[in-house]
Amino acid sequence: MSVKYVLSRKVKTHGIISAVAASLFLFSAGVLAENKGPACVFPDDKLSAAEWAKAQDKAGGHMDTCHIAKSDQWLVDRTNGPKDGCTKAGTATTWENADVMWKYIGQTIRTFCAAKEESKSSFEYQSLPLDDKTTPVEVGRGYDAGGAFVIKNNGKAYIKLVKKNQLWHVQTSYPQQ
Repeated sequence: MSVKYVLSRKVKTHGIISAVAASLFLFSAGVLAENKGPACVFPDDKLSAAEWAKAQDKAGGHMDTCHIAKSDQWLVDRTNGPKDGCTKAGTATTWENADVMWKYIGQTIRTFCAAKEESKSSFEYQSLPLDDKTTPVEVGRGYDAGGAFVIKNNGKAYIKLVKKNQLWHVQTSYPQQ
């Protein structure tokens, strides 16, 4: 074997090893990683919006249980004490249904999931504008010490994402006045 052939082989081998090592480093550093988990399996991928909300509950949240299609009486009861596994709340709110919920928070969830993986264990979007470009329509309802109220699409929303076992899920999501 010539020196040129041996040298060429070593350069190629080191080049491949270096490329693999660099790729692993970038992946482990999170540069190539995206957020993942139940929050990032979108309704239009494999699930309906209702199934997506239930998946958040299975992962430790309470979106479906506490914030989807609740009656006015249920909201009143929740402000008076724990209700169906939901903690007592000074203000209890509900989305009209899971499709309405996804319509208004879906893009925020998609953007979060496409971003570089977060090293934090939770992430909150507070006072997220719903949609002020259309004629205001009802998207949810709520109840607090002042009584019952309607939540319209020109209001705001609150979303809390929590990482559990390295996977993100939406723990809480509800419209605000």
